[in-house]
Amino acid sequence: MSAEQVELQQLVVDGVRVFHLPGGSKTRATLYFGVGLRDETFETVGLTHLVEHLVTASLPASRLEAETGVTVDHTAFSAYGRPEEVGVFLRRVCEALADLPLDRLEREKAALAAEGTAGADPSMAAAWAARYGFTGPGLALTDGYGVESLTAEEVLAHAAEHFSAGRAALGVLGPLPEQLALPLRPDTVTSPSPHRHPQPRLGDGPEWLEGPVSGVALLLDGFAPYDRAADVAWSVLCERLRDVARTGRGLTYSVVSEMLDGADGDVFTLALDVLEDRGAEVAALVWEQLADLVANGPTSAELDHAVTGDAAELDAADEDVARNEPFRWAFNTVLYGRVRPLEEVRAALDGVTGEAVRDRLAQAARRALLLVPEDVRLPDAAQQAAPITERRWCAEVPALPPGRRLRPPLLDRLRWKVARRGVVLSQESIALQDEDDVVHEVRWDEVASVSELPHADGGLVVLGQNLCLIAVHPRSCGQEAYDEVVRRLAPKVERLRRVQGAREQGAREQAAPTQHVPEQLVPAQGGAS
Repeated sequence: MSAEQVELQQLVVDGVRVFHLPGGSKTRATLYFGVGLRDETFETVGLTHLVEHLVTASLPASRLEAETGVTVDHTAFSAYGRPEEVGVFLRRVCEALADLPLDRLEREKAALAAEGTAGADPSMAAAWAARYGFTGPGLALTDGYGVESLTAEEVLAHAAEHFSAGRAALGVLGPLPEQLALPLRPDTVTSPSPHRHPQPRLGDGPEWLEGPVSGVALLLDGFAPYDRAADVAWSVLCERLRDVARTGRGLTYSVVSEMLDGADGDVFTLALDVLEDRGAEVAALVWEQLADLVANGPTSAELDHAVTGDAAELDAADEDVARNEPFRWAFNTVLYGRVRPLEEVRAALDGVTGEAVRDRLAQAARRALLLVPEDVRLPDAAQQAAPITERRWCAEVPALPPGRRLRPPLLDRLRWKVARRGVVLSQESIALQDEDDVVHEVRWDEVASVSELPHADGGLVVLGQNLCLIAVHPRSCGQEAYDEVVRRLAPKVERLRRVQGAREQGAREQAAPTQHVPEQLVPAQGGAS
């Protein structure tokens, strides 16, 4: 079967866009929603995954090959089997999304808390956080407050906004199930909801920094969508690093990459795991290879290999490529609101030159972000290959903003060195100058969370979306400042207390002696993804 032999069919079922390629006796279907972890907030990290858990746990047992999952930018429900069984699966998924089984909420929250909400390579997640802070893709680095804090109201609101008919697309390969029904919540939206695109944190040029990970990551952004030269450039860079870092020098086990859409173009991120004590070597190699491609462009062999490989993946005459078409159309439609015919994408490869590849990498390198493991320095030799500036993990400002500087009483300042710093409070923000004379500022409307100050009798840590941490304790900033912070951030403090209460309750329940329950009275466990 090829795209020329069987034409892709497009239809709408119950308000859901469906892309169907007939053929075969069994059906493969994937229902996509363009929502993932990046569409949450620090307070609601895990919300999309919790919705998926509730849906999956409500599905009856079957012999279908079924899979569900949540990533940084999308959610998918897939099934393969007899057409009528796939049809039932899709209908049940949609029914559950339209009327979530909240009676299972606490059970699925507990299951998800044990499973974790991570949905990306840790080094990639750290690079996204360094670029965007704790918003958008940067949320992949954190568990937020934990799923224990999520409420039924938040779950229902999230499902209503993102899991409606206008925000879905279905890809089907094989017979279309008879009387296919997709009873999602109706929606007047005719195009997918765009992701919230946080503004990137940019320096005056390329930057490198230490991050809370053990691997190395490189983030390049600002690529124009549908730019095949940019796609080839990325393929060339990734393949060179695989050849040199993994095959040639044995410095890493894997090189993985991912593309996301950003505020001003596509964002490419690659991550390399690092063998023990080789982080500096790997980081140097990544930056030196990028610098070489910027200066000299790819070799003819590298360019030919990348273009040939991309062309093979876009060959409409290839059976595997043709069979993937309904899923490519559904995925791109719901995720980006844009998709082009395969032949058009393939034709754009013909004009890609080595100079175009070099140009795309040179443009992106001007704002590149290189992440290295903690306590690793990018070697001077690598920095000489192409200028790159070191920056801190969290944001910093040049000077304390105007406002009230509040400090504890004089006696406390004499007794505790930390008490000499104080904080500056204004209508817009809280700020502090640390012992290294670095000024940290967090706007009240950009506070990501509050948490308890560890190893202290009371006190809070204010975490900004810009990754800044400001400790607030009566001894270090005075009771007046502490009380005002608690007042201004009352909803977040309340959520913190609710999380603490839920965890303490869970610990008590686990510690309590258990009684034997007859097996027939134990409720069936749902299939958590």
